[in-house]
Amino acid sequence: MSSCLKCFQALELLASPPYELALTDIAVELSLPFASAHRIMTTLCMAGTAEQLDLNSAYPGSLKTLYNQQWNFSIQRSLAANTMLQVAYVGNKGTHLAWGSGNMNMLLPSQVASQGNQLLAQVKNPFFGIVQTGALAQPQIQYSQLLRPFPLWGNVVQNGMAIGNSEYQALQVSFNKRYSNGVSVIAGYTWSKLLTDVSDGTWSNPGSVRSFYCVRCEHSNSAYDVPQRFTLSAVGELPVGKGKLIGKNWNRALDTVLGGWQANGIMTLAVGVPLVFSTAANNSYSYGGQHPDVVGNPVLQTGKSIYQWFNKAAFAQPAIFTSGNLSRTYTGVRTDWLRNLDFSLFKNFIITERIKLQFRAETFNLTNTPVFGAPGTSVNGVNFGVITGQSNPPRNLQLALKVLF
Repeated sequence: MSSCLKCFQALELLASPPYELALTDIAVELSLPFASAHRIMTTLCMAGTAEQLDLNSAYPGSLKTLYNQQWNFSIQRSLAANTMLQVAYVGNKGTHLAWGSGNMNMLLPSQVASQGNQLLAQVKNPFFGIVQTGALAQPQIQYSQLLRPFPLWGNVVQNGMAIGNSEYQALQVSFNKRYSNGVSVIAGYTWSKLLTDVSDGTWSNPGSVRSFYCVRCEHSNSAYDVPQRFTLSAVGELPVGKGKLIGKNWNRALDTVLGGWQANGIMTLAVGVPLVFSTAANNSYSYGGQHPDVVGNPVLQTGKSIYQWFNKAAFAQPAIFTSGNLSRTYTGVRTDWLRNLDFSLFKNFIITERIKLQFRAETFNLTNTPVFGAPGTSVNGVNFGVITGQSNPPRNLQLALKVLF
């Protein structure tokens, strides 16, 4: 029997129950610029060495122009000379954001719920003898593969599918004391919330998407959500030297060495980001993602440490053919909170009218305070609940000498 005859016989089988819906979806969804189902099969036959492939490309129907809406309202008040307080509400809404890897070839949740164990049954493979490699090259195939919208393919990914959304709202408070009497101070506090769905995760683990058919089901706090953040920066001349509180009558030599120093400091405090939990094995059989089940309170009341960051007994592997009840990100337990202090001292030495020598001593993470990394979040994994690293660098001291002319 020729390869082409086998191809068309396979297509006839796909046009019969229970596969006719899958064939219709291929013909409709994989329209130009993608080939139709018949053209795909014919091309594979003519090649003579057909194989099961993933389809990964942009799809014009899902590409839209993303847009961002921003709004804010602020009140400023001058408290004293050179001192100002500002309170602001800030909002941001992102629409048509890109889903970087939207796999269309998932089963419907209703299919998984109704079919159950039948999904794992081995049935006659309509592509046997046509596809030469992969699972579709075997005489029998798992029933679930033939129920997928595009059974000939593995994953069918629309790159940059514009269906993501994000919402950000924040209260921002800032205090600013302009430079006067040798001192400048800026303080800022932000209380915020960032929500998003499949558009999350450009620089962080966004969590798995359970179903292509319910993007809204993954709507939760962003993997970058930092609800509270405080910063304080100060620049000041030390009150030491000729004409200052300390050493106002020093001679020139002593003032040259000990006077005229300036100090800078930046302190940052911030709440950690949400944790993203996963399952070690995906037993949903939906060809989508899976989240763990929550069966207790993950928050430890006592005994929290890097060896047990949360209550591990509160998480469980979901039952077979289910996708888990935990949200995409979990805010009840977050990563370690950030606390950091950078400090520097510098002084200008006047050599001549045109030449200055500047000495700088700078230290980052002055207190050498560790900020622990995220704990293991794969349920029943080796390091589940255990922190094995540090997310910030240790104290770093650097000295510099610069000539200005």
